[in-house]
Amino acid sequence: MRIIISKKARKDMMNSYRYLKNEMMTNQSAEDLKNALIKAIKSLELFPEKGAQLNTIIDYKTEYRFLVKKNHYIFYKIISDHELHIIRVLHVRQNIVEVLFDKDKR
Repeated sequence: MRIIISKKARKDMMNSYRYLKNEMMTNQSAEDLKNALIKAIKSLELFPEKGAQLNTIIDYKTEYRFLVKKNHYIFYKIISDHELHIIRVLHVRQNIVEVLFDKDKR
């Protein structure tokens, strides 16, 4: 399974890493988060359907799936039997509907 990480997802991960490292002054926590996210993403190579379908927790029709790792959602979409796209990596406190679909959740 080929995994493609979007620019937005890469930026999301870098922002979370920088926040922990610079704002919270926790180098080890930043490294732990980075390693946990990378490990979770790599696990999708063997088990791409391990994440839950996003439409099971929100009322929005989508093919996205997600994993939760260290207070972060990893959102992805299975493109084919051989390809998977990581869409975003968001902290659980973020409004996922607004960020993923550019909509207000009302």
